[in-house]
Amino acid sequence: ARFGFRDLCDVPLAAADFFAIAERYHTVILSDIPVLSPVNRDQARRFMTLIDALYDQGTRLVASAEAAPEKLYDGEDWGFEFDRTVSRLMEMQSSAYFESRQR
Repeated sequence: ARFGFRDLCDVPLAAADFFAIAERYHTVILSDIPVLSPVNRDQARRFMTLIDALYDQGTRLVASAEAAPEKLYDGEDWGFEFDRTVSRLMEMQSSAYFESRQR
C-alpha cells in the first residue's frame, strides 16, 4: 500500500487504524515525511504510533523523508518517545528486518 505522510498523520487516526493497515498489507510505502517539530506535535505523535503498529506487526516500510531518522524530530515534547521511533526506523531499514518479515 502507498500513502503520503499527510494521508495518515494529518488526519485523526488512532492506533487501531494503523494496526488495521499493518495487518492488511505486508509492505507500506510512505512518502514525504517532513521534519517534525512542536508545531506539528499531533502529526509527530501519530507518526510514532504508526511506526509502532508497523513494527509490531512486522510490516515492511519503504519511506521517503526530508531527513534521516535521527533528524526527523526537532523538538522536546516527544524526545524520549521519538528515540524509540528512531530505533525502530533504523532496524526497519536493515536487510535482516526485511528478510525476517516475509508474510
